[in-house]
Amino acid sequence: MPKLRYYRVFALAVIPEYHGKGIDSLIYRALYDSLFSKDLWMEINYVLEDNDVMNNAIVKLDAKPLRRYRIYEKGL
Repeated sequence: MPKLRYYRVFALAVIPEYHGKGIDSLIYRALYDSLFSKDLWMEINYVLEDNDVMNNAIVKLDAKPLRRYRIYEKGL
C-alpha cells in the first residue's frame, strides 16, 4: 500500500468562543506530530494576507509562504 506524501490543509478554524485559549496551537501540534517526515509536502491553502493569526502559525510551523491572497474592494 503506498504511503501518502502530499497533504493539503484546506480549512482549519477554531470557533470564536475558544479563541485565545491555545486550541489552535494544539491543532497545529497534532498535525505536525502526525504528518511530519522528511519526504512530506504539505500545502496550507488560501490564507488571506491580513489573517495574522494563521500567518503567524504558518511561520511557527517553519512553512514557507508561496503566495499572498488579497481582497480588493471597490464601491459600485
